[in-house]
Amino acid sequence: MAVRVTSASINHPLVKMAPLIVAAMYAFIVITCWGNGHFFHIIALFAGYTSAIMAAMVFTASVVLIHAFWTRDPRAAPVSITSLVRRFVTDRWRADQGLSLWQPLLTFIILMTAFTFFKQSALREAGFGWGPWIADADQVLFMTDPWRITHAVFASAWWTQAFDLAYHAWFAPTTLGVAFCAFARPGSVLSWRYLLTYCLLWIVLGSILAYAFPAAGPAYYANFQHQPHRFEALTQLLSTQDDALRAQGAPGLSALVYQRHLLLNFQQGAFIFGGGISAMPSLHNALVVLFACAAGHLSPTLGRIMVGYAAIVWIGSIHLGWHYGLDGIVALVATIGLWKCTGLIGWPAASAQRPDRWRAPPVARAFFAKRKRRYLMERGR
Repeated sequence: MAVRVTSASINHPLVKMAPLIVAAMYAFIVITCWGNGHFFHIIALFAGYTSAIMAAMVFTASVVLIHAFWTRDPRAAPVSITSLVRRFVTDRWRADQGLSLWQPLLTFIILMTAFTFFKQSALREAGFGWGPWIADADQVLFMTDPWRITHAVFASAWWTQAFDLAYHAWFAPTTLGVAFCAFARPGSVLSWRYLLTYCLLWIVLGSILAYAFPAAGPAYYANFQHQPHRFEALTQLLSTQDDALRAQGAPGLSALVYQRHLLLNFQQGAFIFGGGISAMPSLHNALVVLFACAAGHLSPTLGRIMVGYAAIVWIGSIHLGWHYGLDGIVALVATIGLWKCTGLIGWPAASAQRPDRWRAPPVARAFFAKRKRRYLMERGR
């Protein structure tokens, strides 16, 4: 039986601030162990992730304002953007001194700065010795290299470009997900679970497991292993498809550009925004599974859509040579496990009503109800 915290203890500041506390402790350990002599690199990463989350906050604030204007009562007195912003800030301060607003921002900046630095310092030292083991396990699990299956099923270069676009669109929802947590209602169960699970994914999967089982994906196999020709057929096939796409006026595969860029920075020992090489387990796959978990809490339909996107990202990670098939499977199991763990806390009775479930704005509900009535009348029902 799961141990549950009482509703009285859930309002304790340490519980509310758990995501930020976890991120700060992780950053302290990383910087203490590996940060000596890298002060300016850490500051540069900090500035980069601050800019990223602030851009996401501006976009999210715009969406929230549009939603507020769309859903307001048309009979109410007109309101200005300034008054809405002032009311929002005032309400947040009264609710929790703004904790629900600024905690996601600080958590993201601190966590991502520390993780990116860890990935390009500690993981660089760990080597990639587990690559052959994981590649062999893939062959046993799939009875062949899984990229051969994906390229047999999705043989066209246009399929490869579609996977390329879907796979590399990942960073935007990753950042926007944290920004939306900042605009969730104070005390939101879903926001707290999402943010804490988000932290644990980067720490447990992206740091601890990645350090314990260091590996680079098939795209880098020739650079770090003693069997340089094992995935040569995959790299040649991707290069051929890239040439074919460019010959037809398409932009080509961004995966090949990013892979060369990451390898060059790895060899030079540079610290860059979003840099570093690591395959096991796949954070790309883990985070889209987290999107699906959170989306399913909001709406079953939205959850199914995100499950589909998670499947596309997993196939794309194999298809493009970023990951082994097993990387995504481990990420799936671990992410669902961590999501379940963050749900073991017993929330107040008010939260049991699923207040985080999303509902369409009244205008949209009325529109679709009208269309449904018209459809039924046309069908003679």
